[in-house]
Amino acid sequence: MADFFDKVKEGISKGVSTVSIKSKEMLEANKIKGEIDNLQREKKADLEELGNTIYTMFREGKSYNEGIIQEKCEALLKIDSRIEEKEKELEKVHQEAQEALTRQKSSSSLCTCGAEIPPNAKFCGKCGTKL
Repeated sequence: MADFFDKVKEGISKGVSTVSIKSKEMLEANKIKGEIDNLQREKKADLEELGNTIYTMFREGKSYNEGIIQEKCEALLKIDSRIEEKEKELEKVHQEAQEALTRQKSSSSLCTCGAEIPPNAKFCGKCGTKL
């Protein structure tokens, strides 16, 4: 009977661990996605400002001030760089979560049929093979 409760306890523990890993991944991913969204809004506003500046210079017949244009373009490049960093960070969060889940699954062995075998099991619960 104690063996049964140990198995139930182990199953619940694995479930809680999985939920913990997934919820941590989701929280971190949502935070990074929010930062990416903010950077994209900033980029959109800067692009609009750049376009308005160039159009105003054109409309007024002024020569293009390369210094102003270059400054705004460099700011846009910095935003692009920050977006790329955040996207890499997001990918890393997903990768780390997958690795944690894989480590958790690999802590128990697998039967030849592919089913997960809990510790101290004498038979496979899926195919019945004696272990």
